[in-house]
Amino acid sequence: MKIMTFILMLAALIVLPILLVAGGVSAVETAVAAPSALPQVLCNRLYLPTIINGAAVGGTAVHPADLITPPGLDMRSAECAGFPDFNGDGYADLVIGAPRKGNFDTGIVQVVYGAATGLNAGDGAVIDDQVWHRQLGGVAPETDDWYGAAVAMGDFNRDGYDDLAVGIPGATIGGLVGAGAVQIIYGSAAGLTNDGIQEWSQANSGISGDPELNANFGAALTSGDFDGDGYADLAIGAHQANVNGDTYAGAVHVLYGRSSGLGALGSELITQDTPGFVASPAEPFDYFGWALAAGDFNGDGVDDLAVGTPFEDNGVGYADAGSVQIFFGKSGNTIGNSGLLILGAVVNPQHWRADSANVEGLMEENDRFGFALAVGDFDGDGYDDLAVGIPYETHGEGAGALAFGGAVNVIMGSANGLEATPANPGRLWHQDLAGMNGDVDTLDRFGWALAAADFDNDGYADLAIGVPGDDYILGIVDTGSTQIVYGSDAGLTTTGNTLHFHASQPTAGDLFGAALFAADFNGDGNADLAVGAPNDAPTAANGGSVFTFYSNATIGLLQMESQTWYPGFNGLTGTAVAADYFGEALPGSPRR
Repeated sequence: MKIMTFILMLAALIVLPILLVAGGVSAVETAVAAPSALPQVLCNRLYLPTIINGAAVGGTAVHPADLITPPGLDMRSAECAGFPDFNGDGYADLVIGAPRKGNFDTGIVQVVYGAATGLNAGDGAVIDDQVWHRQLGGVAPETDDWYGAAVAMGDFNRDGYDDLAVGIPGATIGGLVGAGAVQIIYGSAAGLTNDGIQEWSQANSGISGDPELNANFGAALTSGDFDGDGYADLAIGAHQANVNGDTYAGAVHVLYGRSSGLGALGSELITQDTPGFVASPAEPFDYFGWALAAGDFNGDGVDDLAVGTPFEDNGVGYADAGSVQIFFGKSGNTIGNSGLLILGAVVNPQHWRADSANVEGLMEENDRFGFALAVGDFDGDGYDDLAVGIPYETHGEGAGALAFGGAVNVIMGSANGLEATPANPGRLWHQDLAGMNGDVDTLDRFGWALAAADFDNDGYADLAIGVPGDDYILGIVDTGSTQIVYGSDAGLTTTGNTLHFHASQPTAGDLFGAALFAADFNGDGNADLAVGAPNDAPTAANGGSVFTFYSNATIGLLQMESQTWYPGFNGLTGTAVAADYFGEALPGSPRR
C-alpha cells in the first residue's frame, strides 16, 4: 500500500495540470448581472445541515407552512443553506480568510465565485473575484484587527442570496484592544455588495455585555436557523470573554435574522454560567466558544448549536482535556419563545467529553476535545451527527507514546439529540485503525480541521479530516495531508478512505489541511473540497495557498482534479507576500 501510494503521489506531482487563468480584476464588483440559466442540479442534492424541515440527505427542502414565498423570490437560499451562494446562481462560492495579510495584520477576505466549470477568477469569470477589508464597511483598519480570522455564511435576510459574516476578533472597540467585532456583507444578484454593510460588537445596543479587553468577539462563527423562522441566524464566539470574574472563560452571542438582516432584537448570550444550562460551570481559561457548528441533531427541523470548549479542565489530572456542549433550537411565533435559550421548553443541553458513556477512547490531559467541529448525517438516518476534533490526543504510553498524534470522535444523532450507545458508540477515528491510510506520528495533529459533505453523492455525508502535521508526502516534515472517510448506512467506514496532499510542490512546514471547507463549486451535485495550506511558499515564505479538489459520484474526491489559489495566481487579485498565511481561515475552520 505504501509503495503504490508513493508512486501515485510522485506521478501526481510530476504530471498534475494546474489551471491557470491570467489577468487581474478590480477588488469589489457590484454591477455584474446574474446568469439567467440555472444549473441542472441544484445544491439540495448535497448533504446540507440546515435544510428546513426536509430530509437531511438527498431530499428537497420542504419549507414550514407559515413561510410563504413572496412572488418572484427564488427560495434556493433555504435549499442551499450550508454553503455560500452569494449571487444565487446555484453554484457555491469560496471564501478565503487571510487575517494576517496587509500592514500589521489588518487582514482581508477574498471571494472566488463558482460556475459550471468550477471556481473561476479573472478573465471569463461571471463575477470577478472580490477582496474585502474592514475599510469597505466604513471603519478604518487597525493594527492586529485579524479581519477574516473566521468566516461564515447564511441568508440572514431571506432574500434568496447568501450573506457573509467576517470575524474581526482583534478589533479595538471603545479603546479596548482585541474586544472584537463582526462585519456582515450582504449578497445580491451581482454577488456580495458593499450596500448595507453592518459591523456588530458588544458596543451595539441590544447585545449583552460591554466590550472587553481581548475578548476576541468574532474569533469563531457559524450560522443556522435556531428559531425555525426561515432566516439564518449567526452564532459568534468570544472565547476569551470574562464570565463572572473568570478570565477567558468564554462566551457565545447569537444574533437572529429577519427581513432587514441580522438584528440585536432577541439576541442571546450563552456561557457556562447561563442559568438553567450549567453542565459545567465557567472556569478561567476554558475558552468556551473556541469552535462552533450548527446542525439538527434531534431531527425536529430546527438547528441546534454545538460549542467546543477544548481547554476545559475535567478534574485533577485532566487539564485542557476539553468538552463539547449542545444547545437545542426551538421554533416559536414570538421573540423569547424560540431560539436556543428557552428554559423548560426544550431538551436540556448536552455535555460531551472523552469519558462520556459509550464514547470510545480515554480522556487525557491536553487532549483538547472540541478543538474542531463538523456536522454531517454520516449514516443517512435523517439526524445530523457530530465529528469532534481531538488533535492533541496522545497515542500510547511511556517512551513510545506519540504525543499529539490526534484523533476524531463521531457521535451520532437521534430523536433524543446526540446519542452514544453500546451498539452505536461515539467511535474514535485515527490513522492507526485497520484499513486507514497513513500512520500516526508525533505532532500529526489529526483532527485539527474538519469538514463534512457528500463527496460521492451516495446520500451519506463523508468526513474530511485535516492532518497539518503529517509527514506523509515523501517524508517531508509537516507538509500535511487531508484524509477523507466515507459515509454509509452504518456511518463512517474505512472502505475507500483516501489521503489528499499538496497538489504541486510540497515543502516542509506547508501545514496542508490546517483549514477545510466543502461545497459544490461546479453545481454537479457532488461536493468539492477546499484545503488551506497557510505556510505554503508558492512565491514567498509563508505566503499561503488554498487548493480545491473536485469530485464525482463514482470515486468521490479526485487528487488530480485540483486548482491552486493564491494572490496573483490563477486570476486572483493581489500579490503574494511573505507571512500572509493566505488560506489560514475557511468557513468552519477559523484561524488557530
